[in-house]
Amino acid sequence: MPGGRLFLLLLLILVATAARAAVRAPQSPQEIEDAITRLSADEWRDRRDAMESLIAAGPAAEFRLARLVDETPIPEARIRAQRVLRQVRQVRRTEPALITLDLHDADAASAFGRIAEIEGAELSSDPSDLLRSLNNKVLISFDHVPYWRAVLDLCDRFGLELRCGEEGVRLVRKTPGATPDFTYGTSGTLLICGKLARWSDNPRDPGRTLRIEAYPEPRADLFRGDPAILLSRAIDQHEQSLLPPAETGTSPVSSSGSRGTGYQWNIPLRPMASAGTELSEVRGTVRVVLAERISTIETPDRPGGKALTGSLPINLSGGGVAASIQRIIPVNTSWDMDLQLDTDPAEVDWDALLASMQSGRMKVSDIDGHELSVESFWRAGAGPSNDVRIRFGTSREKSPQRPGPPYKLVWQMPAKTVSVVVPFELSNVRATP
Repeated sequence: MPGGRLFLLLLLILVATAARAAVRAPQSPQEIEDAITRLSADEWRDRRDAMESLIAAGPAAEFRLARLVDETPIPEARIRAQRVLRQVRQVRRTEPALITLDLHDADAASAFGRIAEIEGAELSSDPSDLLRSLNNKVLISFDHVPYWRAVLDLCDRFGLELRCGEEGVRLVRKTPGATPDFTYGTSGTLLICGKLARWSDNPRDPGRTLRIEAYPEPRADLFRGDPAILLSRAIDQHEQSLLPPAETGTSPVSSSGSRGTGYQWNIPLRPMASAGTELSEVRGTVRVVLAERISTIETPDRPGGKALTGSLPINLSGGGVAASIQRIIPVNTSWDMDLQLDTDPAEVDWDALLASMQSGRMKVSDIDGHELSVESFWRAGAGPSNDVRIRFGTSREKSPQRPGPPYKLVWQMPAKTVSVVVPFELSNVRATP
């Protein structure tokens, strides 16, 4: 090929590569809406670029894509949206969503709805129609405000509060004159909750345990927390330090573990002067493992696909995880499932993977769709390659009928994780009534 033609060909390749690199993630709800519109563009390059930009947008595009799938009368646009949605739903937030809004005379439903569009998911409320039942309207102006700070601000404006527990975080109506159970702070993607719990039922007993709970944004996934916690400051209203004695640089934790979508730590404090003691200031750090990407694994994944009642082994994989279901053994009215797991430790935290199996992210049901419950869990070692045995039972709490043998498995496994050190600071932490 003559030198001039070769140079021209290389130049065209560079131009095309630069044009593809110019596709960027939409930075605002309007830019996401523009990309959504281009999914139906006449030019195939515009449709391709729209799909790539929406994938790059990640969680911020999910809410609008899901609505398009349900509402669009254009089959081609629906198919493209579904393809993008499958990839977007795997992505999880590891940095907070930044809320930018300017709303005049906004009611609660529209204000929280706009935040949900930016976040990519709604925050649940109790009752479910709570937001629509509120009549007051407010002026809202947020400029790159982290998600949880924006939510707490809206709660103050609309007379709401957050309730944290086994069902995660929910919006509820604030009870006039009542003291909230928790004091709230924010750090990154996490809502930090703090309160003082009594050591005993004796109201005069001044002993207190500091409970810290952390809950992720709706489009973030917290798979586990490090049981250790570092308290650097715990001062009461009289400027007295209540830090517990620590010889290793971390505070002694009486208990820790998963709580709903989050994680909790309980730290016994030094004896207090009186039962009315409060913590005017608390500072510390915790470490949590968040998912960067989720893989939803199903078997059978289509009609006629390989079911748990068929021949074994069944091999499953997603991201940095490979799993093989080796055996399913009947034990009285329960079933033991033996799995071999292999993880890439640079991609997936081993304990986070095990947590996904124990916390309800692995669901097993019979051929009629009746769910089986996890009765016990056993592992051979500490990863990154080991055997696991899970016993599934026939809990009537989840199914009024006695389920049959395991048939279908749906597993939301962490395909990539990241360990994050989270600093927190709380003020005026009170004892619960």
